[in-house]
Amino acid sequence: MEWFSDIKNPQIDLSIIIPMYNVEDYIIDTLNSMKGVRDFKVELILIDDGSTDNTLNLTKEWAGNSDFDICILTKENEGPSIARNLGLSKARGELVTFFDSDDIALSYLYTDVINIILSHNVDFCIFRGSSFDHVTQKVHEFPDYYVWDKIMGGAEFKVLTPHQEPRLARLEPSAVVRVYRKEFITSNEIQFPENLFFEDVLFHEKCILNAKKIALLNKTLLLYRVNREGQTTGSFGKKRQDILKVIELIISDYSKIRVTDDIWANLIGLLIRMNVWCSENCAYEDKADFVKRSVSLFSEIPKNVIEIYMKEYSYNDWEAKLCKAFIEGNEKVLNISAEGGYPIFDNVQEPFHTYENKVSLDSIDGKIEHLFSQQKEGWAHDRFNVLNAKLESLVALNKELNEKLGRKVSVSAVIKKIFKG
Repeated sequence: MEWFSDIKNPQIDLSIIIPMYNVEDYIIDTLNSMKGVRDFKVELILIDDGSTDNTLNLTKEWAGNSDFDICILTKENEGPSIARNLGLSKARGELVTFFDSDDIALSYLYTDVINIILSHNVDFCIFRGSSFDHVTQKVHEFPDYYVWDKIMGGAEFKVLTPHQEPRLARLEPSAVVRVYRKEFITSNEIQFPENLFFEDVLFHEKCILNAKKIALLNKTLLLYRVNREGQTTGSFGKKRQDILKVIELIISDYSKIRVTDDIWANLIGLLIRMNVWCSENCAYEDKADFVKRSVSLFSEIPKNVIEIYMKEYSYNDWEAKLCKAFIEGNEKVLNISAEGGYPIFDNVQEPFHTYENKVSLDSIDGKIEHLFSQQKEGWAHDRFNVLNAKLESLVALNKELNEKLGRKVSVSAVIKKIFKG
């Protein structure tokens, strides 16, 4: 392990921990984006995780001309969890956050976040993120935008408890859209799980279940780069099954950590969505086994917990039907979902009333948006033909339902709504 450090301040307010691996084309943009923090002492802890390109040399050159306190560590490639845990052990700040080495920070907002945490005595602060396409440069909201809208109700800032607002557990689990009190993390012995993909999900669960007060800042600080060559979230294969190991670890906490079932319901709702997304994106030959293992895992959660999410918190009819499938252990419906199909149950006659049609149309719009987001976010590189076929089918069904309702809504209007014009 090699150290390159430049210590200017004996006390640090915020430590920003950034693992790096073969990001020579992006790291300088990321580091430059950190320069907006004002009025507080900040250190950057940069962990080179065995890069084989010029990442380390570029970072050292940048550090030599920086006003930040900087610590650079080098190690063999072991993945982001081990790198983050190492950075956390070296952090001197009262507050800590994590960042990815190819993303962009609107870092002037860290000043707001630090002030909020210090003045309101919260365990951590969550802010919003957006994704931007590396190829097209288009920017899109994170997939949890509707959860934010429901929680915040137009407010710019709130301090809440998980008991008061269980939907905190349903927010995107990414650690890079949070700033934590270091003492909160260390006193609760929270770490990233080593050698597992989806490491943020377990970290999120531990933080939510142990938090007393959480602040929310309804502003976007993170621009998450997608659709670039070599990106982890763009990879496929066996690592998708790591979500099952993460789910197993979280479910094992159900009997150990006593919080309300509404908090657990929102955690389970998050896990169900991630599970279905992974089942869609794992190798085709693994899908049936993936679904079988998923059903077995979720059967360990009391059915009433999933029912709470289905009835009280599900975003649309699509989410509700996925919950229903897990409650019933319906592998047939979940296998269809794993292949990208819409979850439909056999022998269920739904009355064709306006209310039911409204639910169906909302769920179709939600599913279309879900599918387009996979394309926008660069997470479906080898599935465009399948996605396009599914989109055409959903748009056709949308048109059919609108015609039965006597509504003159064109397919192009539906598409424009999704892409916001």
